[in-house]
Amino acid sequence: MRPVIISGPLPGSSAGSIGGVAIHTESIAGEFARTGRESLVLDDSHVYGRAPEPAIGVRGASLAQTARIAARHPALAAGIATRVMRSSERGRLGIPLPTALVRPLLVASGARRFPNAVLHVQQADYRPLYADWAGLSAPRVLVVHGLGLLDTSPVPGLTQIVRDNISTATALVTPSRALAEEVGALRGSSDRVTVIPNAVDHAVFRPHSRDACRAELDLDPAVPLIVYVGRITEHKGVRELIDAWQLLRSWHPDARLALVGPRTEPIVPPSPGILTPGAVGADRAALWFGASDVVAVPSRYEGFGLTALEAMACARPVVATRVGGLAEVVPEDVGVLVPPRDSEALAAGVRSLLDDPDLARRRAAEGARIAAGYSWESTARAFGALYDSL
Repeated sequence: MRPVIISGPLPGSSAGSIGGVAIHTESIAGEFARTGRESLVLDDSHVYGRAPEPAIGVRGASLAQTARIAARHPALAAGIATRVMRSSERGRLGIPLPTALVRPLLVASGARRFPNAVLHVQQADYRPLYADWAGLSAPRVLVVHGLGLLDTSPVPGLTQIVRDNISTATALVTPSRALAEEVGALRGSSDRVTVIPNAVDHAVFRPHSRDACRAELDLDPAVPLIVYVGRITEHKGVRELIDAWQLLRSWHPDARLALVGPRTEPIVPPSPGILTPGAVGADRAALWFGASDVVAVPSRYEGFGLTALEAMACARPVVATRVGGLAEVVPEDVGVLVPPRDSEALAAGVRSLLDDPDLARRRAAEGARIAAGYSWESTARAFGALYDSL
């Protein structure tokens, strides 16, 4: 089995590192460790020296740490400095010079542990550049988890940089067919794009007693509860969900809406019935899913839709927007699919499940059956087969 170096985030250090990409990094690395494939995570959500073992944090380093690494590898440091200073991408992306020098040095020094490894890069924007500046020449598997922010990004030239990274990858992977088509359109062909779906940790996300979950969370067992789990941002459709909530309150005045996740944008006004427990770990998220009557996934864009899959694994009915990979994760007979950016349709979808408990139970049972087919073991096995073919 070929060793692999994964360039990506791990959960736990910041609001930006709790999403699907961080979970993906942690889960497949764990599967590789369990099955004996040598792997190393170059973790850009933790600073150098503070990543969970055996990962290496590549998010910054002190001047003393940097000097020590550069002194051990002077030729490596000099090569990185030359490539960075010649790079036009750094200026276009606005990457500070210290970051552009230090992070590739950390990446390169960590990658020396496995000189014959495949490089697995999570996302197509910045991480491939750090690998280029580090001088890594290993076969590169580029995993594109989403392209939804390209159209609204304030960074000039980002689309072209993503296109360049996609065109130079040894292999391309997406978690859904919809995203494979987007990547194919960006590079001019989808012939070399492999679809490997994300998965769910069934030891954590599984059917729970609704009443037991509510008791653990100190919630009234009698009130209807709609749960959203994820970053509190417009991109995730939270504004439409809040607008839908006003309609739902007129139909179910005693209902509650739980927005579970870090509030990264100030878009949640004070409102009766809205709960904001903040960012939580996987175990706590599973409790909120278990306590819910309906899980809302109102994203404006999703490359896959891991939250929906986790809710389904907990045997909860899902109302999701018909965007990207979500329509593949949540078939029509599993949840309720509504148009994006449509708060009235979102409210009507949630109401249809609150008003018809039998329908909600049938949809939840079918969702749990489908979610059982997604495992991190099979996802890691598919990646391993790809690495070994390169």
